[in-house]
Amino acid sequence: MALLLWLPIRRPRPLPVVSGLAISRDGGTTFKRHSRVPILDRSDSELLLRSAPHVTSGGPPWRMWYVAGDRHVSAGGTTRPTYNVRFIESDDGIHWPRKGEVAVGLNSGEYGLGRPFVAEWDGLHRMFYSVRSHIRGYRLGYAVSTDRRTWVRRDDQVGIDVADLGWDSEMLIWASVISAEFGTYLFYNGNGYGKTGFGYAILE
Repeated sequence: MALLLWLPIRRPRPLPVVSGLAISRDGGTTFKRHSRVPILDRSDSELLLRSAPHVTSGGPPWRMWYVAGDRHVSAGGTTRPTYNVRFIESDDGIHWPRKGEVAVGLNSGEYGLGRPFVAEWDGLHRMFYSVRSHIRGYRLGYAVSTDRRTWVRRDDQVGIDVADLGWDSEMLIWASVISAEFGTYLFYNGNGYGKTGFGYAILE
């Protein structure tokens, strides 16, 4: 059985950030690119980026939550893309629609929602993502859903914020959640987009 791995492809500026696909046929020991071109390339409605995908296995249908945007805004003294979390489905995990539906949108003062991660426990689908705003660095956001299509933001319930001092005192970004025998673990990157390292928190 083949394993599929979806990867962001960072092109030299000003080209957009898009997503490719690598496939393993030896249980994940090695991977080979499916094609030389992205499987999630830009489209008329998602011009600047279609990246950071989280894909559920066990399709069809394969379900993908990803980051997309089509315009720039002024932020932090420079021009940056604005983007949110979108949703699409595929019959084979390789061919995807050219346009997604917005799964989680921006609130006032925000211009980016980054890299979604979807998990399920206690009968709810739970999405963790990174929130980029005009007044502070990245923080983690949180939304819940009963059907994986309609999401309600509950950022105030994410349960973690930056520390007073140390490696994660300025930024929390790119969360991944894993449930194991001894608990549920939230892994995330710290300051400088992970330059200071990554750590974990345990669900209480």
